[in-house]
Amino acid sequence: MATVYSTDLGKICSICNRSEQNCTCSAKEKRRNKNSQDAKVNNSPCVNDPNDGIVRIRLEKKGRGGKSVTTVNGLPGNEKELKTLAKKIKAKLGTGGAIKQNIVEFQGDRRTEVQKHLESLNFRVKQVGG
Repeated sequence: MATVYSTDLGKICSICNRSEQNCTCSAKEKRRNKNSQDAKVNNSPCVNDPNDGIVRIRLEKKGRGGKSVTTVNGLPGNEKELKTLAKKIKAKLGTGGAIKQNIVEFQGDRRTEVQKHLESLNFRVKQVGG
């Protein structure tokens, strides 16, 4: 079995058995191409970019004791504007909620009601997640 990693050398090339930094074989070129492709993918516009103008609505249950919470992120504005908007939506829905780290939370599964209300206010809205 060939050495794959050495604490002295780091990763070992499977072809020339040198450290990847000192590799001189064709595998080095393949790694370089793969790394440049990975960099292109990582620098591409993110699908869930928070500044793309789309408001995303999601239902979350994890870490909440089995209770479901509708979360809304991507809303423009500062904390005061978010608070005002959340207060209006909570009053319309008759439910409680909170704002945490610029994410508005509403108690219960209120995705469709929140989406309709935000669309009536001319926001671009998407429901994400399962």
